[in-house]
Amino acid sequence: MKENALTTNRAIEVASWEEATKNISDNLLLITRTAPEKSNNFFRDLIKLDIKLRIRLQKQSIKTQLAQSLVKTLPPSLKDDEFYQAWLDDMATICLNFCKLTASNEILFWLTSTRVCQKFHVDKTPCRLLVTYYGMGTQWLAESLQQLQQQGHPPRNIKSIQPWSIAVFRGGKNGVVHRSPPEESQSILMRLDLANFIIANNKRTANHQ
Repeated sequence: MKENALTTNRAIEVASWEEATKNISDNLLLITRTAPEKSNNFFRDLIKLDIKLRIRLQKQSIKTQLAQSLVKTLPPSLKDDEFYQAWLDDMATICLNFCKLTASNEILFWLTSTRVCQKFHVDKTPCRLLVTYYGMGTQWLAESLQQLQQQGHPPRNIKSIQPWSIAVFRGGKNGVVHRSPPEESQSILMRLDLANFIIANNKRTANHQ
């Protein structure tokens, strides 16, 4: 395990999901990975589509649900690509491990080619997983949101999560300050959330409208 000493938020780099479980209370967990061979050609074709996929996944049938949803979303040329199955397996494995990490039987899966959070912010959700499969990864800061607001100038030490690396963010009061990459940067992002929190939060929001 490699620890980076930061001003407020810190990134803990772990080598495995077992190690991640031992450090789940940290603000940002990173499992560093590199993109496999032949993946770029696949994603260059995929990013031409306007992808906005949201699925409520059950732990016991993650891969089946993902495959059924992607069949409806992707054209035959991409489903027949030799890299497609490896990508599906990777997403299913990460989803299952996120369920185990958070002791959840149900999660929300998002896959998008549109990145909309251009301003630095902290998520309300207690725990969120992000993987950028293609393009520039999510940017984050060591400073807290309060420190950022007090600086009086744009942040100077912006860090980026590398494509294919797995990032587990803590949100809430002491959560990690982060944002999407610049608007002109195209990317494909997988996001996992705790289903119970998102659904309950949406209900609270609706009740106050």
